[in-house]
Amino acid sequence: MSSESELFDNLRNIAESLGMQFGRNCETVIHDLDLDSDHSIVFIMNGELTGRQQGDGLGEMARERVEAIRRESGQDRLMLLFRNREGRMFKCCGVFIREKGRPRYLLGVSNDITNMLALRDEIQGLLEEEAPVREEQAVTSVGELLDELIERSIAMIGRQPALMSREDKVRAIQFLNDSGAFLITRSGEKIARCFGISKFTLYSYIDVNKKKS
Repeated sequence: MSSESELFDNLRNIAESLGMQFGRNCETVIHDLDLDSDHSIVFIMNGELTGRQQGDGLGEMARERVEAIRRESGQDRLMLLFRNREGRMFKCCGVFIREKGRPRYLLGVSNDITNMLALRDEIQGLLEEEAPVREEQAVTSVGELLDELIERSIAMIGRQPALMSREDKVRAIQFLNDSGAFLITRSGEKIARCFGISKFTLYSYIDVNKKKS
């Protein structure tokens, strides 16, 4: 058995084990980065969650990260949130597996967290004295998702950031942290700018929330 096939077999065993461990709401996938990026998937489990199948390719953000890795300017892992065209929300992570120093495979795990978010919102609505009614809009990109989460954090406080107290901003940032907003690439810069604070202050607010929990 060649080292290449042994590496793939080991990754496939890991992907299958993760899929079985986390159940039908977890998709696991392996991309072979030596193949055409439009047809890089060589293994997938529970692909019906995203509609992908073996022979499909990398998404746009994954392609960008692959190029960054090849330029030695990116990290060997990625984490993100995305909402598909059907409105399902996914929390995703990926790890680049190197062979002889170069990225060869991408192992990805995507969890459908739609039902968990709905349950969280239902519980939050029951605990609030008055839950604001607002029309949900479809989010088609990670950038729009971050904007949506920021809007929800502002609506929760009930006043614009310029009028918020320090305590208000801490609560809003706690909401964003719990919602996974900081998993989105470069989200910290946008959130800090929106709330009129520095990145240092932003992360100090997150630390305040951690100490309270």
